[in-house]
Amino acid sequence: MDSGILKLLEKQQAMMASLHETMANQNAQRKEDMEQQNARHREEMAQQKQQHEQAISQLAQRLSPGASTSEATAPKFDSFVKSKEKWDQYLQRFNHHLAIYGISNMEKKRACLLSWVGPETYSLLRNLIGAADVSAQTFDALTEKLSTHFKDSIHVQAARYEFYNCKMQPGQSYADWIASLRGISKDCNFICSRDGCDQSYVDELMRDLIIKETPHADVRRHCLTQTNPSLDDVLKVAATYVRTLETDRVIQGESNGKDTSIVNKMTGSYQKGRKPSKSNQGNFPERLKSCSRCFIDHQRKDCQYRHAVCQKCGRKGHIKPVCMSTKPSITQQVTSVNFCSVPLLSFDIGQLYRRVGNQLWINSSINGIPLPTQWDTGAPPAMVGLTGYKTLGSPKLSAYHCSFVAYGDKPLKVKGICTVSVQVGSEVRVGLKLVVLDEHRGQNIFGLDWSDAFSMTAKGTSALDAISSQMVKSQSCNTIDISDSNDKLASFRSKFPSVFSNVLGRCTKTKLTIHLKANAKPVFNKPRPLPFARQIAVQTELDRLVNQGILEPINYSDWAAPIVAVTKSNGSVRICGDFKALNQQIQIDQHPLPSLDEILHKLQDGCIFSKIDLADAYFQLELDDDAKNLCVINTQFGLFRYRRMFRSRI
Repeated sequence: MDSGILKLLEKQQAMMASLHETMANQNAQRKEDMEQQNARHREEMAQQKQQHEQAISQLAQRLSPGASTSEATAPKFDSFVKSKEKWDQYLQRFNHHLAIYGISNMEKKRACLLSWVGPETYSLLRNLIGAADVSAQTFDALTEKLSTHFKDSIHVQAARYEFYNCKMQPGQSYADWIASLRGISKDCNFICSRDGCDQSYVDELMRDLIIKETPHADVRRHCLTQTNPSLDDVLKVAATYVRTLETDRVIQGESNGKDTSIVNKMTGSYQKGRKPSKSNQGNFPERLKSCSRCFIDHQRKDCQYRHAVCQKCGRKGHIKPVCMSTKPSITQQVTSVNFCSVPLLSFDIGQLYRRVGNQLWINSSINGIPLPTQWDTGAPPAMVGLTGYKTLGSPKLSAYHCSFVAYGDKPLKVKGICTVSVQVGSEVRVGLKLVVLDEHRGQNIFGLDWSDAFSMTAKGTSALDAISSQMVKSQSCNTIDISDSNDKLASFRSKFPSVFSNVLGRCTKTKLTIHLKANAKPVFNKPRPLPFARQIAVQTELDRLVNQGILEPINYSDWAAPIVAVTKSNGSVRICGDFKALNQQIQIDQHPLPSLDEILHKLQDGCIFSKIDLADAYFQLELDDDAKNLCVINTQFGLFRYRRMFRSRI
């Protein structure tokens, strides 16, 4: 039994050994086949690489200028024309042309130059070389000869004169104007002449020139509100102003065609009825005097603004850009706050709605973005074109399977519909539908569905008046009438006792410091004669100021100023120190005060405004010890020095 098992095991081992040998032979054969396949692949790749190199070499030979006439050559370059181009610019373009077609051989470059430069320049080269053969000269020698010959003798003063007289042309953008100024400035040598300083100040000169010569007064005024704006700051202001004008024209329904000439003419040489000079008549079209409504070249009877109402003077028959009246704008007489008017740099305060001819525009805000819309109850849905759609940030649209037909049975293409929130004054409606038309032209429509949502359909414009008054109420000062309510008055007194106290307030944040000039000298003035009739009143006022801690009596001082007693409307006296001598020796703080336009720009998005009236506001700010010794008044009753800020007689 054991011998049979042993034989079986030996047989199995023999079979396994045979199987391993067979698998080893198969693996070896497979490895050999793969090596042969890789070798054939490498050989094919080498052949393809060689073929590519031969093709590239043949292509380079065909593109070479020295190739035979039967082969394709590089295209011929333009001839040099002195009246059209400067030589250095032509040479740069010529070298770029040679680099594109791989012409690097100096002999071939010389041949190309002599062949393509043109007959006039070739003849000039022969004259410059003299008796020597032109073909014997190198490429660099030929180009150097021509560069030396064509080199302009730059007159710096003439170039600067051209720079300072480069003004913005009608229809020219600010970017193109800057490009023209930079091109001229290359020959102006605007480089600092101090030792060791090679800084260019051309950007500052261009900034000053733009502010001075810009045809847009609003751009100039806004730039002048900044202390030291950079060139980029000025260009941002100009770009904002141009975009604002374009947006305002779109809102008012003006086309981008002939109506845009209004702005071009009014900001160009056409100002207040002046004719262009004879030298500029070729650059400006003739303006017909017969149409004073809009200054467009047509007869007055054909003017589309013959029934328009001017937004400046309120008269009928012309528009605001051509108004010659000096009356303030109608929009400036309205007390309501326009929360979504176009942010023009002139900061006109508009109404909640306005009428332009036979159109009624509502200053609506869609998804928080100001977008005025025309009120049209004949349009079932509210709709905007592609321009208004992009202004809203291109919100996501849904498919809308409905067709619309404009007046005259003209079909309108629909792009889609979206859900938006709409605000008119302080009233907000959410979930309203807005149809987007696949049209660039057209106006933004406040349709019947939005009118129903705001309950404006039945009430008409009176609903707009109600919304307008509500908006003014919500944006005006929040005041509470406490004159008829003793309970409210008592509540306010107990809640804010310091506000209703008769004690003089005091600023705890800082004290006033006075800085004298380096060569300041003390000035001691005697008291001026005081009428007997006023002595009692002046003494009473001095005692009051001492009791309140505003003045304190002293015995001696190096500085002293006389006083001026001013009688107030209630019969009391206001004591003013005549500190003229001290003021002349004080270092004045040069911190710029904001202009009205700058303040209105910061307040344009405000909704709630408050007013504070400080009692004796000057006296609430204390003086430091050094300032007290300077602010001394000399009276008939002795010396007094101020402990707090006071009113000085200039």
